[in-house]
Amino acid sequence: MNRRTNRTLVLGVAVALLVSTSALASEAGEESSPRSPHAVEPLLAEIRARQAELDRREQMIDERERAYEELLSVVSSQLDEITLQRESLETQMQVFEKQGGERVKKLSRIYAAMPPAGAAQLLNELDPQLTTQILSKMKPKESAAVLGRLERQLAVTVSVEVANPLGIATRPTAPAGER
Repeated sequence: MNRRTNRTLVLGVAVALLVSTSALASEAGEESSPRSPHAVEPLLAEIRARQAELDRREQMIDERERAYEELLSVVSSQLDEITLQRESLETQMQVFEKQGGERVKKLSRIYAAMPPAGAAQLLNELDPQLTTQILSKMKPKESAAVLGRLERQLAVTVSVEVANPLGIATRPTAPAGER
């Protein structure tokens, strides 16, 4: 049974008890008892008022439950949409990384074929991360020749990135003059 059926049943039982008690009292000649028909009316009015308040609260709870269910449905569908978008982006990123890796390999072969001084001059103009990727794809002898001709700061940055590709913080060292 739901809440409304239970309350209606309780209300019906309460009214039946009041009416039967009132009828018994009137048969016994107890007209002046507090359960006389005149005393039953205020009790019935109070029961009806309480029933109305309970109905109002139940309606409010039902409305909140519907709003909650609607909100839950919206959030669930948005989560599903976000999950699909994330999966699509992950797939696109994998394709892009694969293509990017192939492009970097091709660039590294081109730079390796160049004279080291010319390659270093061009690499000095590129993003340090791209320079690192290009040099790391070259053979060690080729990358050493180019690395030795890079601007000092770029050569240090590339060396640090090659040694620590995840960018994990390392222990700071004292400058050369302070050792």
